[in-house]
Amino acid sequence: MGGLGVAPYPLPRLPLPPAMLHLVLTALGRNNVNPLCSYDPRKLLALGFERPMAFDAALAEYIAWYQSSYQQVPAGGQR
Repeated sequence: MGGLGVAPYPLPRLPLPPAMLHLVLTALGRNNVNPLCSYDPRKLLALGFERPMAFDAALAEYIAWYQSSYQQVPAGGQR
């Protein structure tokens, strides 16, 4: 988040047991969300899919684009 210039979370993250997390998500109307789900790319890779670039390189490229596209605009001025 530091590369994007976004402030860190104001509160520390609080790990919840899965059952309690399920209750919280259900109360929020998000009972379909499974935060413990992880995806495996092996099937896609076996079918010939190739990653266009590594994650770290793609993240660095996105941060550079974000910073150049959404710079602070001076008060009353154009970019």
